[in-house]
Amino acid sequence: MTTAPIHQPAFPPAEAPANLLELPLDVKPTMRKRNVPGLPDEFEPLASGPSGEDEPAARVRGVPKVDVRYDSPWSNWHNSLDVGGRVERQLTPSNAWTKASVQVPWWIGLIGMKALQGIVIEARDRKKRVRAFGGGWSLNNVAFIDEDLVNTANLLDGLWFVDENRRTIPWMLDPHATVDPGRLVLAQAGTRISTLHGWLESRRLSLPTCGASNGQTIIGAISTGTHGSAYGVGAMQDYVRGLHVIGQDGKSFWIERESGPPIVSQTFCASLSSTLRRDDDLFDAALVGFGCFGLIHGVLLEAVPMYLLERFVYQRDFDAAIKAALTLPLEDWETTATALGLPSTERPYHFEIVLNPYRLGAGQKGAFVRVLYQRPVPPSGALPHSSRPDGTTLNSGELIGCISVISEGFSAQIMGAALQHQMESIVAPTHGRGVLGTCSQHFGDTERTGRGISLEIGVPRARAADAVDLILQVTARKAFGAPIALRYVKASSALLAFTRFEDITCTLELPGLGSRTASEAHAMIFDLFARSNIPHAYHWGQGLPVNGAWVRQAFGPRLDRWLAARRAFLTTAEARWMFSNPMIESLGLMDPPTCA
Repeated sequence: MTTAPIHQPAFPPAEAPANLLELPLDVKPTMRKRNVPGLPDEFEPLASGPSGEDEPAARVRGVPKVDVRYDSPWSNWHNSLDVGGRVERQLTPSNAWTKASVQVPWWIGLIGMKALQGIVIEARDRKKRVRAFGGGWSLNNVAFIDEDLVNTANLLDGLWFVDENRRTIPWMLDPHATVDPGRLVLAQAGTRISTLHGWLESRRLSLPTCGASNGQTIIGAISTGTHGSAYGVGAMQDYVRGLHVIGQDGKSFWIERESGPPIVSQTFCASLSSTLRRDDDLFDAALVGFGCFGLIHGVLLEAVPMYLLERFVYQRDFDAAIKAALTLPLEDWETTATALGLPSTERPYHFEIVLNPYRLGAGQKGAFVRVLYQRPVPPSGALPHSSRPDGTTLNSGELIGCISVISEGFSAQIMGAALQHQMESIVAPTHGRGVLGTCSQHFGDTERTGRGISLEIGVPRARAADAVDLILQVTARKAFGAPIALRYVKASSALLAFTRFEDITCTLELPGLGSRTASEAHAMIFDLFARSNIPHAYHWGQGLPVNGAWVRQAFGPRLDRWLAARRAFLTTAEARWMFSNPMIESLGLMDPPTCA
């Protein structure tokens, strides 16, 4: 799925806005009805302020535009089994007023912010739960609620922190900020990764890392801990520098770290009508918070100077060299690189191993090694053009489309042969030739799968081989169509990041197709890991055990800090309930925590 950039982020005014947008907090968006003919208008904009008085003349009257669908079905992008359902109201806010004559604020994204505030206030008044989704990529119900479900697809504007000539805008930054403002961009909740790539590459910038594909929205990606395999960088939430959140009672907050140098100024927060909260635990909790702290309106990202990646892919037996490489032995990388036959003994930027669990014997060539080396961008001239942005496409339509035909009742031999054919085509050995491209070219489109399913487990890299052995115990007993992809991610400070294990987390992903066999195999894997002594955690946006026991075991004191930060930010039980769902409750992420 490709989403081309609609337009570039806005450039801010040179001076702080003199007339800030001051709509009263309880202005409610007009809900435009869909698919229910004759339904009366329920939601009219208020004609007076919070206490019934007339509005001050200085205030701008405007009503944000929100489309609504009543009693309608929702499913995720992959149409996964048992994900989604019917929804009371699906709400789609926009960066537009209901009347074109209303004054446009200094940044058009503020209109979408006001729409989210109105939605939260409506949910509070109607005693409904409210959740938001982005690209709908999560393979479980972590983002879903059947009451008020917010589609952020139309909130896709951005804001640079410099002017057209890359000059600093002083009023936006704290006087003690040390960050390069030319690398900062504020992206609204619905901005897709593909759009971000377009924005940044136009300024000769890059994301430090990204996930395997580009269809997710930035908020969905960071909220569930999406990552690549740039083991020196971290996951996507690890280059976030600020969060703009609509929280309890529709109030607007800007959240950033307290321990690091400050980023934005009080004046900038005032321009968003936001309260500034500098708090390490709150920031680290809300980063991977899967909507439990409110509706995230925007995220401030710090990009890096553009770089290129040169990709090499090798196919070989699951031999001693591969087994030794499972733990990513950086301490003796020269030996590892030589044993694997890599083109260089330099440490790669991205390292990944993909296994066909049914082709691991001698001569079966069931192991694939993907390495990407960082290369400089030519000072002038056009960027390289990749023939196909394949990247890590293990959950692409081609692979799952094959496995869908034989996902039930076939032998490991047949399953392994089909999987091998697809891996050789999609993972695509380069036969010693490097393929040069940008981050967006290497990690591009993933097709809609239909009934897609996957699970991903994070473990300390020293236990990667043990984790593979556990999974192979299951694949030996129950053949289901999924490779094992091992990636390596620098440990994250986000409190509930599943890439939490120092110094580097190894993630093991098994993408495939939803079926009875796959569900049974996943349950067996969950059970084996629960009974093992391998520290582990599950990706929040994929298949996982829906109970609180593993969450408590995986995160311990970090979970306590996350819960405490949430209590301090959402100060009432009603507010914490409103930004939750049944899955959050089952995972023990509500007060009091439970271990079902």
